[in-house]
Amino acid sequence: MTRSLPIRPTLVLALLLAACGGDAAGPGTDTSAADTALPADADAAGVDATLPDVEPDVADALVTPPDRAAGARAVRPATCADDGAACLLPWPSNAHVAVDPASATGLRVAVAPSAAPEGEDVSGVVRADGFSRVSPIVLALPAAPAELAPGDAPVLVIVAEPGAALGRVEPVWYATFAAADDGAGSALVTYPARPLAAATEHAVVALDTLALTGGGHLEADRATRVALGLDAPADADEAALFAYMAPERAALAEAG
Repeated sequence: MTRSLPIRPTLVLALLLAACGGDAAGPGTDTSAADTALPADADAAGVDATLPDVEPDVADALVTPPDRAAGARAVRPATCADDGAACLLPWPSNAHVAVDPASATGLRVAVAPSAAPEGEDVSGVVRADGFSRVSPIVLALPAAPAELAPGDAPVLVIVAEPGAALGRVEPVWYATFAAADDGAGSALVTYPARPLAAATEHAVVALDTLALTGGGHLEADRATRVALGLDAPADADEAALFAYMAPERAALAEAG
């Protein structure tokens, strides 16, 4: 069922996605995502902007990169063991862009043909310097969400670009779709109610208060806790994730 829902800021986070805007001179928008999640008892005040404490032996072995600067256009390529369209989710995502200094946004969409849905030609997609400013945001769920009530806001889209709009929560509406094959799983699709600002980074946050049919809620994963400073990085990749998500932590703190 599709509903038009008012956005309601909340401090309970489950999935964090970074979304970059496209060329300010045109309609293209570069959107990005990095999988993260937060527990229900955490709030924006608990999002740590600094590297959390780590065990001495781990700290000695880790080379912690500097935090990504606000507004810096960078990528974290997708690492997915599955071959196919499942690797594209969540979408849009900085996991599916590449740095391109020649483009107006500094980035370009990069989707491997093997990851495209069967029969889909991605040659036009990879020529784009970003995603549409009204691109639907697709998140895979392990089960269909419970019925949404007016006022529910399971996904927030928050401006993460430095400036006066930092922390602004954008209006959106939602729809859900069941899996096309065996009925397992579902997709929650978030539609911007208005075009997102061009050349602007956004944090996309799915709340772990979203109830699933059959019981249960979305739960924080390890990547989320590391990205938002709730757990200390245990290796170089997690340290890089923490550094990369610095602008999103700032946006969440501002929104809170």
